[in-house]
Amino acid sequence: MVETAMTHRVLDADDLGRALNDLLPWPLSVRITPRRAARAIADGIARRAARTIAPRSWAPYSMLRGAVNVVADRRLADDGRVRDLIRRLEER
Repeated sequence: MVETAMTHRVLDADDLGRALNDLLPWPLSVRITPRRAARAIADGIARRAARTIAPRSWAPYSMLRGAVNVVADRRLADDGRVRDLIRRLEER
């Protein structure tokens, strides 16, 4: 997540956004500054990198996401907080 006015409006200033944000585990809840995001993108372009990951704490998740997502999807599907959040979002 990049720390922007939109991030604050959606995830901090809104009840449902805060509920969604609270469900994000570390490192997915880590926010970076726009400057850091821009630097990561520019560095990736300069290196002609196939992928750019920022913050670096996301790198292990990125490498393991195929296996992690299977477990995470199951856990989220069984989580009553997620079902309640989806219901509340749909009611909007």
